[in-house]
Amino acid sequence: MNVSRSDILAFLETVRSCRRAGHVRIAEKAREEAALHGWDDDDVYLFLDDLAVDDFHRREAPRHGAFDAIWVFTPDIIEPEGYLWIRLAQQGTTVVVVVSFHPENFQPEDEP
Repeated sequence: MNVSRSDILAFLETVRSCRRAGHVRIAEKAREEAALHGWDDDDVYLFLDDLAVDDFHRREAPRHGAFDAIWVFTPDIIEPEGYLWIRLAQQGTTVVVVVSFHPENFQPEDEP
């Protein structure tokens, strides 16, 4: 799905305005993934605050009808070295949900 730079900037502004309003929610799956790497909710929010256009990877169609789109960002991380995969679900301009939050090549213990 082709996404323009202005669309990415608009989405990042939505994320920031939702953060200011307290309307960013972290899904339980994302919270568990983050915790496996020693990150808590505050760390997740800090990563979101630092997202930039260059971190954008792709926009996906939602698997569930509750969301308008899934935005995937892959910022560089140092520990563990590589990229962090952040999937953000958008519900209009009022709510952003952190759907997943983990380093690349992450395999939860219950998956092969």
